[in-house]
Amino acid sequence: MTYLEQIEQYVGYYPATAFASVPVTCGVTTLPAYPGVQVHVWTEDFCELEDGTGTDVARFRLVG
Repeated sequence: MTYLEQIEQYVGYYPATAFASVPVTCGVTTLPAYPGVQVHVWTEDFCELEDGTGTDVARFRLVG
């Protein structure tokens, strides 16, 4: 499973997601399956999903 597929799978589990922070090393800058989700690339080594109010809904590490 690619990094993109992993991230989109998590977004699918958390439909309230409006904002996704992803590691710069994964190379993901957009989520084609979820065009309404803003992607922020950062230097952390994990992903974080937030809802429209900025509340964390998920935090996870990519495998691969």
